[in-house]
This record gives sequence, C-alpha cells and structure tokens, in this order.
Amino acid sequence: MEFTAIILRMLWRLAPALWLEWAIRRLISWAIALLENEDERAWLDEQPRNSHWFGGWLAVIEARLDELIDLRAHQLLNWRWDPRDVPSHHPAPAVRSFDDCLIRLVRLIQRFEDVHRLALRRAERLQRFARELEANPLKLVDPADSTDPTDSTAAAAAFFVAHVSVCSHRSGLPIRAPP
Repeated sequence: MEFTAIILRMLWRLAPALWLEWAIRRLISWAIALLENEDERAWLDEQPRNSHWFGGWLAVIEARLDELIDLRAHQLLNWRWDPRDVPSHHPAPAVRSFDDCLIRLVRLIQRFEDVHRLALRRAERLQRFARELEANPLKLVDPADSTDPTDSTAAAAAFFVAHVSVCSHRSGLPIRAPP
C-alpha cells in the first residue's frame, strides 16, 4: 500500500472531501490506463459481459462523485453530512462496448472537473427544499382541489390534518391522506 493511501485512510474522518477526491482521481486514472491498453480495449469489445464489468466500475466512480458533490454542498451550507452507502461493484448491462465505456468515462471526467459548480447548484437546491419544508412541513393535497365528487380523500385529508400531529417529510413530495 502506498504511503499516501495510508495517510488518506487515516484522514478519512478528518477530511472526507480530500479522501473522496483522492479515491475518484485514483479510480479515473485506473480506468484511463485500462482503456489506453490495446489488449484491454480488444478484451472490452470481445464480449458484452466484459464491458458490463467495466461499466460497473464506472457506476462506482459515479456514485463516489455524487457523494463528493453532496459533501461539498453540505460544507458550503455548513450543514452536517452523513456518508452514504456507496453500492459495491456490480455489472452494468447498459454499457455494451468499448465506445460506451469511453463515453461514460468522458462524462465522469467532465463532472469531476465541474464539482464546485455542481456543489453550488446542489446547495441552492437543498436550501430551497429546506425553505419550502419550513413554510409547509406537511405537504397535503388541498381537499378543495378534488374534482371527483365521489372521492373520499377530501374528508380523509380533513380528518388527517385535524387528528394527526404534524411531522416533517424530507422528500418534499406531496402527501395525500389515506382514503
């Protein structure tokens, strides 16, 4: 194991963004090195399952990149961030050839170079969701908006609002009362 790998493994709790950047850079450089090799290129084009295998590693890189963007957004907002469960490697059937591998890798590299802007956009979106959640913590469909006269959800929604304590719903999606 390299000395930098040992240091960064110890610093994971102190500097998770640094570790994520290092891990993503290392995975991307591994993928580039694999695609530069003529034998590996031929192996990827040989059978679709070989490309599926490589596509699975690209999916892991994408998940780590998304985790880095989320971490940076939370750091910009000075909010607490909890690490996600990044899925382990599994074959990606959507990647069928060397060209698919190359296109996905180029997109990942472009996203990695644009992490700061993407983190700013995600921070803006998180702030907007937080404001909407504070304004209306329980997003119920208004009973007056019901167009069907036989729909019993209007009465159920009124009962739900009157008898159930208000709780916050993190997804920000409208909640409809049960019939």
